[in-house]
Amino acid sequence: FDEGEDRGLTELGRQVVARANELGMLVDVSHCNEATTLEAARLSSKPVVATHANVRNVVDVMRNKSDAEIRAIAESGGVIGVTPIQWMTTADEARATVDQLVDHIDHIVELVGVNHVAIASDSRIDGWETDSNHRPGAQLNSAERWRHLTQRLRTRGYSEVEIAAIVGGNMQRVLLQTLR
Repeated sequence: FDEGEDRGLTELGRQVVARANELGMLVDVSHCNEATTLEAARLSSKPVVATHANVRNVVDVMRNKSDAEIRAIAESGGVIGVTPIQWMTTADEARATVDQLVDHIDHIVELVGVNHVAIASDSRIDGWETDSNHRPGAQLNSAERWRHLTQRLRTRGYSEVEIAAIVGGNMQRVLLQTLR
């Protein structure tokens, strides 16, 4: 279901989660509503992910995940991949900044720990087109975003081990636990 619906999985949806687990496929709830996300995380025998979603308590849009959803994904062993998509990262009219993206990371880490946050890779290596409503600010809209992001994480007090987990290690762990 799209994030605008208010019901959970159908019987077919429950079967799909079970079959995905059997086949070693990733269950991604990025575009799912809260009820669907909570149910998928509860039913899945493998980690569930939101490969590109941010925190609703930081920016209140339906596409972002609530604290209950973040907890459920973490309890499944999964991760939330934060994305620099403009309208998901900030409620401001200005383009999203590195600090605003790290605010989403900080919230997830404070809520469920550093092992349950990752970085989404849902853009071209050189960023979004200049006319895209997804396009963040300049520091996040180029391949240099990785350098800017890791520098900001250091400034916020994250260790090198934690940064490595956030920028790739956590997602790698989930993929290795899930994919065949």
